[in-house]
Amino acid sequence: MVTQASAERLWMIPHICARWGGRMIVVTLRQPGEPPVAWPAMDVGGVGTTANASSRCALLRLSVDAPAAAPEGAATMSKPAVGGGSASGYPINWMRNVGIRCVATSHYFVVDVDFWPSVELLGALREQLHSRAADEVPALATALVVPNFQRSGHGCRTAESASACREAFGRGEIEMPSSFAALRGCLDAGDCVVFDGEYNPQGQASTDVKAWLRLGAGATRRVPCITSERYEPFVALQRTEATPTFDERFSGYGKNKVQLVVHLRRAGYAFEMGPADVVSYIMKSMKAAQEVPEQGLKALMAFAAKLGGDKAEDHVGQVQPGYFSEPSALADYLAANPRYQTLLKLSEWKPMGPPDLSNLSRSAVQKVLVRREGSNWEDLFVNMQLAEIKGDQGELSTRRWLITTIYKQGTP
Repeated sequence: MVTQASAERLWMIPHICARWGGRMIVVTLRQPGEPPVAWPAMDVGGVGTTANASSRCALLRLSVDAPAAAPEGAATMSKPAVGGGSASGYPINWMRNVGIRCVATSHYFVVDVDFWPSVELLGALREQLHSRAADEVPALATALVVPNFQRSGHGCRTAESASACREAFGRGEIEMPSSFAALRGCLDAGDCVVFDGEYNPQGQASTDVKAWLRLGAGATRRVPCITSERYEPFVALQRTEATPTFDERFSGYGKNKVQLVVHLRRAGYAFEMGPADVVSYIMKSMKAAQEVPEQGLKALMAFAAKLGGDKAEDHVGQVQPGYFSEPSALADYLAANPRYQTLLKLSEWKPMGPPDLSNLSRSAVQKVLVRREGSNWEDLFVNMQLAEIKGDQGELSTRRWLITTIYKQGTP
């Protein structure tokens, strides 16, 4: 874990360290003419700590001098600081990168200091990242999103005193859920909400917390669609020379994580739809467009690989949606072939398990059951390929799952 903190927030470090229970880097600023940074004692324990019930995480404390000058083209996003004044000069992205450069593990998780991890988070991240390293294409970079929440209302966060939250926590007036179960209870009671949903709902909306809460323990889901350029989750990333870091031209608070997410997307990180998400999207579109099937087929063609050749079918008789120039042409072809007419009158569909991956996870086949009203279920196979999409005007390429062929056996 990598975090940064101003002096008035350092009191949180022992509590975070106790929950995290692993390697942790904390960066804070030395103030010119001020005494050395007063790091807090690390003796906490009891409820809300990791299994060893202590704060003996491997903590690296970094007290650094602020950069001498702002980088060229610096952009300041500020908000009022607690207790008055301004936090506009706080070099937040520079401090994050200082911490990242000290990472000695294979992956790292950058988070702001006032977000406290659950005691289960480190184990869950390790399990996910290790399984992905074993199963996925090494070149397919993944940003693992960790949903974030806040206590309801404003309370001590907007108080005049910089120590208001610390004092309220010490008196037992507020507490931070320490586990997934405790978070669920806090959400159900209305005492916790998605972070910044009041002022910036687009900032976390793409995560789809409701869908995440429905997942089983240890499960993940692809972010099917990033719905706003304001998306700014906390993410765990692999440490490589090519991994994007934070743009140090940003200082103060606000939009600094937005910049990182945009950079990750442009660099081809796997925020895009996975193969199951692509199939779900097109099948829902086709089902919703029974009266005007061309509308549903438009969604299918949007994810179709544009293939060369002069035939609608490949050499084994599978339909190539990318061959057709217009949805109406594809609709005419399906209507003329009895085995595919169900796709124009789709009333129900359901996937038969997860996609079958092959070719080092670069190819996928999804089996789907489809039927029209009053008919039996039929098998449909959707073949997909992970394709490299070149950027425009010098932009970096990205990866995207595209449909190469569809195939349905027999007739309805």
